[in-house]
Amino acid sequence: LTKNIADELFAQGVKGVVVLADAEHLCMKMRGVRNDATLTSSAYRGI
Repeated sequence: LTKNIADELFAQGVKGVVVLADAEHLCMKMRGVRNDATLTSSAYRGI
């Protein structure tokens, strides 16, 4: 999803795009798991 967002924004003709996305597994949080289940993804296009 992060890559798709960056691609679509870059296709609009901008010089550069940076998209950062932070996500977490809510299914683990709801069960009370104490370990962080987070993921950060990034996509860079252009300058």
